[in-house]
Amino acid sequence: MPEPHVTVEPLACDLAMQLRAVRDTRDKELSTAFLAPAVDVTTLSCVGPSHRASSVRIKLRIAHIIIMYDDYVDSAAIVDPTLVRALLQIPHRLLAVGGFKSEAQRPEAFVQNTWLDVLDEMARLPKYTDLLPLLEFDITQLHQAFRFAQALRTVPGAAHPKQNLRWLSHDFGFVLAGMVDLMASPEFDLAELGRARELFSQAQRVARLHNDLTSLEKEIAEGDPSNEVIIRARKLETEPTRGGVAFQQVEADLGGEERRLEKVAARLQSFDGLHYVAGVRELLDIQARYYAEALTRLSKTC
Repeated sequence: MPEPHVTVEPLACDLAMQLRAVRDTRDKELSTAFLAPAVDVTTLSCVGPSHRASSVRIKLRIAHIIIMYDDYVDSAAIVDPTLVRALLQIPHRLLAVGGFKSEAQRPEAFVQNTWLDVLDEMARLPKYTDLLPLLEFDITQLHQAFRFAQALRTVPGAAHPKQNLRWLSHDFGFVLAGMVDLMASPEFDLAELGRARELFSQAQRVARLHNDLTSLEKEIAEGDPSNEVIIRARKLETEPTRGGVAFQQVEADLGGEERRLEKVAARLQSFDGLHYVAGVRELLDIQARYYAEALTRLSKTC
């Protein structure tokens, strides 16, 4: 029997307001119509009922941190490598020596305050101590995706489909989110940890390619150098149009990654892997609707 959905709209609204205080171009719907339901529907079936709400809250906060990182890496109008470097150091410093909240309305304050909330609530999860040794590694993997995206802006020749998928997919944070769920799962068998992490890694590959397809127009407008359709179109010396050759290549790759995701999911014993895959598909549908509605709103203002 599926777990009931967790209501986190008040937190989503609060995080949206904090984001807008730093970047007033961010709309509330990103938080309430996309991120909040997305982190809920992908919650693992093994998460303890008494810990489900906590896990969803943690993942929602991490999702908003990722949005903040993404703004200063991928949006050409506000790219700021120095700021990104400072933002990426924050969680590692907090894990090492701790820190305090700030009232300032700056990107650094938002990221530090949100990571403090994440780490505080995470520490109360039943398997936190067991999985803590991997936490900083997974945060580093997330950060490496943004560093690689930054590098592609200045060295576009480094782009390559396999390498892009390996590194850039981490900016979706599915491995980190999955580990939060496992921390919240007192009955999870740690002997299956490697297979579970393979599932999360494969899911974020699927999400990455799906995002590159659904958000193509938005990322062209923002000058995002890490979109796979844009990268392939440049190498093919063609336009990155919806339905074009590059677009079709990425669609084909997405189909292959989706099939691999199902195979990995079917091997899980400690939780329902196929239930997770269904949640990932629901997340992708939510994302596609959000981008379609955002594009419609944008076209009405032009």
